[in-house]
Amino acid sequence: MASNTGPLSDVLHSENHSKLTSEQIAKAVARHNKNHSAAKAENQALKAKKGGKK
Repeated sequence: MASNTGPLSDVLHSENHSKLTSEQIAKAVARHNKNHSAAKAENQALKAKKGGKK
């Protein structure tokens, strides 16, 4: 069996990944937050609860 000894970061620097503009990213984030607002509220509540236990 051949072993892969190359750097693991090759994929991260690939030129074949899609490139999104900042406007496209903002729209995607807004759409995600709109579709997952309940999960976002739950995550914020958990963070607040964890922060209070310090």
